[in-house]
Amino acid sequence: MAKRAKVAFSPPATPRGVEIVERPRGGSGTEFGVPGTSTKAEDEDVAVADLERLVALLEAAWASFDASARAAKGVTLTTGPRGGGRSREKMIGHVLEAELAYLGQLGSRPPERTSDPEHALRAVRKAFLATLHARVAGEPLPNPRNTKRPWSPRYAVRRSAWHSLDHAWELEDRSQP
Repeated sequence: MAKRAKVAFSPPATPRGVEIVERPRGGSGTEFGVPGTSTKAEDEDVAVADLERLVALLEAAWASFDASARAAKGVTLTTGPRGGGRSREKMIGHVLEAELAYLGQLGSRPPERTSDPEHALRAVRKAFLATLHARVAGEPLPNPRNTKRPWSPRYAVRRSAWHSLDHAWELEDRSQP
């Protein structure tokens, strides 16, 4: 994702080069990789330069999902324990519904729905980015919602990117013969 986002990243040569700075508690979705809680670092304020980096990574994750969905068009996806028999169209709808929920958790109401899920997904992403920028700049949120404990911008980005990538990879895995 870093390469696709044009964000500098140098992974450590071995696992010994990884420094674990926090171990958040797991929840019911942890077994499936769901980042169910934010970390202390994600609750810190976001500088504008850091937001640009986060948005680039998020957009790269979204682009990965979109590319996988395009590549799976007309393909009969294999069935199995991962996602069962969910079709490409149902998976796009599922990702859209999740993004709508994530936008609400960030503090904004969804844009007006359209019947085309792919168009609706683009509109929700645009609203998500506008809300992220407003939150970081301390400006009023576009189309605000009464969210009692909104997600931090960093956590919202991580959650959305994770979900998009998870389903991009699922589409890729299940499109294989």
